[in-house]
Amino acid sequence: MEHRGSCAELEGRPSKRPFTREELQKLFDHADDEVELIEASGKKGWQAAYRDAVMLKMAYSYGLRFNELRHLQTVDFATNPHARRFGKFGVCKVRFGKSRKASPPKPRSVLTVFDWTAGVLEDWLANGRGTLHTLDLFPSERGGLIVESTLLRRFRRYLNELGMPADGLDLHSLRRSYATHLLEGRMGS
Repeated sequence: MEHRGSCAELEGRPSKRPFTREELQKLFDHADDEVELIEASGKKGWQAAYRDAVMLKMAYSYGLRFNELRHLQTVDFATNPHARRFGKFGVCKVRFGKSRKASPPKPRSVLTVFDWTAGVLEDWLANGRGTLHTLDLFPSERGGLIVESTLLRRFRRYLNELGMPADGLDLHSLRRSYATHLLEGRMGS
């Protein structure tokens, strides 16, 4: 059996956790406020701030890992015939799902469950994505794929500005929150 560290070492590392619903709302509101502040100032960067705000929301809304999120394209959405109220965003087709070692990405489909998801995506496509002619849903300023450090920097800054302890919270906490909140909602009904 491999030694993985003493109990004292493990206790010293904060465990990863999901966001509470209140923390998530504060994060999303702060991200939206940041977009408005940058845009109102006339400075460059509102579009990148908007992209990152939408990326944070979609990571939570579909329970996506960062790599799955960064590879999303406009063609990765479809209508769910059992939930037509979400329009063309009823299903998110994840093409770059986590795979086993040395295996190709594992695709999967995730159903839309939050009523606000389609509106956020529609607005991003109509008003935020800009004129870059790419299928990528969240292109970088130069038209390539976003790197994790770009989103992570903004995410950490927002947590700091909100006074949220970063211990235990990371980008993957959005995915943890998705699973936790769906389970809580199911148990409550």
